[in-house]
Amino acid sequence: KLLTANADVADKTYDGTTTANLSNVALVGIVDGDQGKVGTSGTTGAFSDKNAGQDKSVSGSGIALTGEEADNYAFDSDAEIGKADIDRKLLTANADVADKTYDGTTTANLSNVSLVGIVGGDEGKVNTSGTTGAFSDKNAGQSKSVSGSGIALTGEEADNYSFNTSAEIGKADIDRKVLTASADVCLLYTSDAADE
Repeated sequence: KLLTANADVADKTYDGTTTANLSNVALVGIVDGDQGKVGTSGTTGAFSDKNAGQDKSVSGSGIALTGEEADNYAFDSDAEIGKADIDRKLLTANADVADKTYDGTTTANLSNVSLVGIVGGDEGKVNTSGTTGAFSDKNAGQSKSVSGSGIALTGEEADNYSFNTSAEIGKADIDRKVLTASADVCLLYTSDAADE
C-alpha cells in the first residue's frame, strides 16, 4: 500500500539547493492494526525547485519506511508532505568609493562593485546596477562609512537575493571645502598739502 505523510518543514534561506529539513513526520494511510509497526527514517525532503518563494510545496524525498510491517507498504516520495518558504539571501558588497569635497549631501560615487555572499554556481548570474552610495552623514571627515544605497541586483538569479542597502560597502573622505573671499576695498588718500 502506498503511503503519504504530513510533516513540519523548516523555512530556509536560499542556498541554491532544493533540500528541505523535515520534523514530526506522520504517515498517512496505515492499515488499522499496523499503527506503531510502520515508522519512518530520514528528515530530508525536497522543495519543488531551488528558487526563493513563499508556501512552496515540499515532498518527502528523503523519507524511508521502517518497522516490522514496512515491507507491506511503499512511501510516495513525490507527494507533498508540507509547505515552507525559501527566503531571499541577503547580499552585501565591496566597492571603491571616490573621495569628494564637502557639498552638503551624503551622495557617494561607487565603482568596481563586487557582491559578497553569492551561492556557489550563481557566480555571473547575479550582478549590480547603480553607482551611487551614501556617506553616513554629509559632514567632512576621513575614512567615512559608505553604504550601497543606490545599488540594485540584476541577472537571471537576482530574484533569489536581496541587497543590504544599509550595510557598509566601503570608506572614503569628505574633504573640507576651501572658501575664498572677496571684499570691496576703499583706499583713503590724505593730502599733506595743508601742512606745508
